[in-house]
Amino acid sequence: MGISERVVIVPAYNEARTIGKVVSQLQPFAKVIVVNDCSADQTAELARAAGAEVVTHTSNKGYEGSLNSGFERAAEKGFLYALTFDADGQHEASIVNSFFEPLESNRCDLVCGVRPHYARFAELVIGQYFNLFFKVKDPLCGMKSYKLESYHRIGFFDSKRLVGAELLLRCLKMGDRVIQVPVPIHEREDKPRFGSTWKANIKILKALIKAISI
Repeated sequence: MGISERVVIVPAYNEARTIGKVVSQLQPFAKVIVVNDCSADQTAELARAAGAEVVTHTSNKGYEGSLNSGFERAAEKGFLYALTFDADGQHEASIVNSFFEPLESNRCDLVCGVRPHYARFAELVIGQYFNLFFKVKDPLCGMKSYKLESYHRIGFFDSKRLVGAELLLRCLKMGDRVIQVPVPIHEREDKPRFGSTWKANIKILKALIKAISI
């Protein structure tokens, strides 16, 4: 398979510090779509200069809303496989092929990354839930890849409360086959996307409640 059938979707909010490097590192492996979530800095300009296609929100839609916009654009462009990837430089671009090749060889329908440790207590809790019911250890890892045909079956998603795991959950509930891949994580230098520890834990626990209700 050629990289023309692959796309990496990168949600980005005020990531001018890292987005250019992230896009440049991804270019050898796939096309790149950056979803600029109404950033106040030069995220969009730097992503475009590095070679990405940029989708820009005129109002902030959050991480899940940005993912949805990215998948919509990927579907419009006719890509077959999509990988989600964080804009903050924490992910390692060198393992991108590990997320595309199992899909291309039809060994699975989605690939979910597994980080070496959970960043917060609430992530451990939601991880235990997903592992118990779906055998998926780290549903909140930002690196996940999908066959776009799975997205076409589900269509629009935008719960805003599942912090990047709604498409994963809906695919799992439809019986999609999953492979899990270890993902090394580089430490983020600035503030985490989910804010302070207690706010992040509350947000993630709310996501668990939403997951149970779906």
